Amino acid sequence: MTGTPSTSDAASTPTATAGAPAPRGAAPGSAEGWVRPVEDERVSVVVMSRDRRDELLGTLRRHAAPVVLVDNASGDGTTPAVRAAVPDVTVLPLPENVGAYARTLGARAVTTPYVAFADDDSWWAPGSLRVAADWLTAHPDVAAVQAHVLVGAEDRPDSFCEVLAASPLPRPAGVDRPVLLGFIACAAMVRRDAFLDVGGFDDLVRFPGEEERLSLDLAARGWSVAYLDTATVHHHPSPRRSDPAARQAAIVRSAVLTAVLRLPWSRVARRVAGAWADPAGRRGLRRALRDVPRAMRRRRVVPPHVRDLLAVLDRADAVPAAGTPAPVAGGAGAGQGGPMSEETVHPAQQRPETDLPENQPMPGSREDAAQPSPGDTQDQAVRRIYPSDPTGQDPDPLVHDPRPDESGA
Repeated sequence: MTGTPSTSDAASTPTATAGAPAPRGAAPGSAEGWVRPVEDERVSVVVMSRDRRDELLGTLRRHAAPVVLVDNASGDGTTPAVRAAVPDVTVLPLPENVGAYARTLGARAVTTPYVAFADDDSWWAPGSLRVAADWLTAHPDVAAVQAHVLVGAEDRPDSFCEVLAASPLPRPAGVDRPVLLGFIACAAMVRRDAFLDVGGFDDLVRFPGEEERLSLDLAARGWSVAYLDTATVHHHPSPRRSDPAARQAAIVRSAVLTAVLRLPWSRVARRVAGAWADPAGRRGLRRALRDVPRAMRRRRVVPPHVRDLLAVLDRADAVPAAGTPAPVAGGAGAGQGGPMSEETVHPAQQRPETDLPENQPMPGSREDAAQPSPGDTQDQAVRRIYPSDPTGQDPDPLVHDPRPDESGA
């Protein structure tokens, strides 16, 4: 299957070792005899990366838990360098870049009940893995927690955390933290079984903005996601980043595909119209069109109770609180996945803009999908994409695609 580790690698790094902490005094974590501290035996850390070898070598020892690194087909020698410098890390090298789906492959490779995600430039602060695991254990109806994020050497609070802390969503009984419909993946801990049960991160939305579809599916199954500000993740953004316009186009692509996958047509139309309002949005929309046929095959509209939560966010976005960042065009609002701060949305894989993973068609996609013309109005753009439903309304939004989700879980 595309994206799975090679047989030779699986033999050299058995996945069973990723789910249990190395015993004290067992094989050292480096040639110098360093041994990784294990903060909580219930937690494994899954890191995804692409062509960030130097950043990885500086952060992998900061994780106080067994680590699985999923290498998204790096071309800079990441896999051999990590195996030589930090041999206690289980490395899963992929033959091609699969975006955020790499995290799902990593979660499958561990056996611990909780999985903390990190990227090559982020790590959990000492004590935070245990704090998050304790909180999830005490709240069995919560599938994931979002940690507080501190950015850079000066430990600046990430501005998106302010949005999360102000989430207006209702809190279930026994949950005393803000409830979310989104999170920052590189600073989240998930309940492994719940995460995999809804497919994890998929190979269609890919990256960035992959959190929203997962959050919607967790909510549809009755799970909650919470913002836990007593756990902290440090994020030192890599200087190897795509330009803001390319980043925004990628976010719009993810938002539009997520809408096609899970939201009523009226919301799909609004996102398309919002994306059409600026050049980066139009670029993201054209990229999304390549994979719309695949999204249609997987389409499963969220149930009424999740749409009610979205309506709460809509009302909150209509009257933003003072100092609250404005929503991103075509996307989500406070507490919802998709728009993240410039500091937090960082590519775990870097290539020239035209070769970014979100710009490439996946197997089965159609390149001949109808594309809007630069001269179209917003309404004309919507009609070109959804000619059979020009009003943007779902005739029966609760009719689900009978075919199983192809996300791989």
